[in-house]
Amino acid sequence: MAVILFGNGPELHDRLVGKAGDFAEVDAVLGEVDEVIVPARRSNAFHLGATVVYACRRRGVDYELETFDPHPVETIAQRFADHLVWLRNLGRRCRVRIAVDDPLLLPLLEHIAEQADGTNETELLRLLGIVCDTPLVGPHWFVFEVINSCNARCSYCNIHAPNRKPGRDFLDQKLSFEQYTATVNSLARMGTDGVTILANGEPTLHPDFARMVHYAKSCGLRVNFFTNGLLLDEDVARVIVDNHADEMFCTISAADAATYAALHADADERDWENLLANLRRLFALRDQAGTGLPTAWMVNVICHPNAGQLFEMAELAVALGFNGLRPQLLRVDEYNKHVALNNDDLAHLQKTLPELQKHCEKLRVKLWDGYVFQLSRAGDDPADWSGDEFVDRGCFIGWGLGLAKSDGDLSFCCTVKPVANLREGPFEKLWREGLYQQARLAAKDLRHAGDLKMRDGEPLYTDYCHHCDNHDINHRLHEGLTRYDLWRFLA
Repeated sequence: MAVILFGNGPELHDRLVGKAGDFAEVDAVLGEVDEVIVPARRSNAFHLGATVVYACRRRGVDYELETFDPHPVETIAQRFADHLVWLRNLGRRCRVRIAVDDPLLLPLLEHIAEQADGTNETELLRLLGIVCDTPLVGPHWFVFEVINSCNARCSYCNIHAPNRKPGRDFLDQKLSFEQYTATVNSLARMGTDGVTILANGEPTLHPDFARMVHYAKSCGLRVNFFTNGLLLDEDVARVIVDNHADEMFCTISAADAATYAALHADADERDWENLLANLRRLFALRDQAGTGLPTAWMVNVICHPNAGQLFEMAELAVALGFNGLRPQLLRVDEYNKHVALNNDDLAHLQKTLPELQKHCEKLRVKLWDGYVFQLSRAGDDPADWSGDEFVDRGCFIGWGLGLAKSDGDLSFCCTVKPVANLREGPFEKLWREGLYQQARLAAKDLRHAGDLKMRDGEPLYTDYCHHCDNHDINHRLHEGLTRYDLWRFLA
């Protein structure tokens, strides 16, 4: 008598069998059957060692075995073949047999090895992880929402808008510097490219903002941050420039003082002038340093009150010293519907887009590609720019992005979809296992598996998926699968 074992735990085994509770049934007889067969497939390829060791231990033979290391990619196919030989020899003593029953597994690894060029190691492993249902490296990018308090009340904000009353407990939350550094250390080890220092408010209000920029840079990560610019005094500006922060996104959403005041409760002309002075000083310090860093984007949340100011926004961006203009359509919810774009606004934005593109080219300021994408996909609905693109082809954000809230909650994407908390770490384990992994796999088929419940009881797939804030990274992953001809291997 033989039994089939797909993984070293119920999460993997039951998923591949398609039957909840099957692992428990198999586990109960592992020590008694004549033979244990471990099928080798794309979906469990990087768990074979742990599975064989588990089976052998249940059969009375205690082995220690290092996890298969996918690095370097250029030799992964041959090393994996050697790994299989080693596992077969290991399992022979206790009649645990590996059977490669996936005809695409070895060709996939050979194909991946052929794509390696010495510069794309992490990218290839991230894409290979998508194909094999396994995160092999860390996220491409990680976002830290470090604090919830804010010094502005923007009308379009779903947290600090004048008609919102967030509680004191929420406003007092901030991510500890110790938790931040521990996570950054993990990200650096895992091959993450960079981090964003963000907030459910204004990140420069965090008392350790400067240390956060410095620490992530010292670990070899790229760093960008968002700000409203109101607190960019000379000291903060020097920290940003001296530590070579890579990128700044400054949310202004206006081209003149009147529009700024209309969209920012309690703001007046002095606030507008202070903002402009802060930016001019920052860019002057950047010019003095001669590094060109940070690259700076003027962010404009496009809503009804400012929908007619795109050309003036581009001119202001150039006059101040920004490198790029980042208009982005308002993500509508119940708290900002009063400033939402209407269909006439959307029609105007779509009609004038070609002229705006030419205007930005003439001014030598880069126009954010995401804005062009949003307008092209919005149709007649300003709040539906993603549509079902990632529902139909798969959402792969679970391999490309990580996000930590100020209370340490890990969210699956930029909306509130809690899957774990950093205090339950280490991050490497949280990233690879549990609800995070379940959500990652479910998102590959949102139409059929999107009802998976997050920790707050809400489903994975919601209306927010139709105006995805993560479409840049999702597109990057989709394009990578196309560029390296990997769609044909996707399980």
